[in-house]
Amino acid sequence: MTSQTDISRPPVGLIALLSACNFVIGMGAFVVIGMVPLLASDLEVSTAAAGGR
Repeated sequence: MTSQTDISRPPVGLIALLSACNFVIGMGAFVVIGMVPLLASDLEVSTAAAGGR
């Protein structure tokens, strides 16, 4: 007799891994946005020219 696994739910470890990756990618976007004013002042351009609003 073969054992059947429940394929209706993904493994808990996979959900945790994907959640952690989503958090890291999301935080990376906010860090870049937060650095735009600093980069603009170092390059002596306006924030809008450096990519901010």
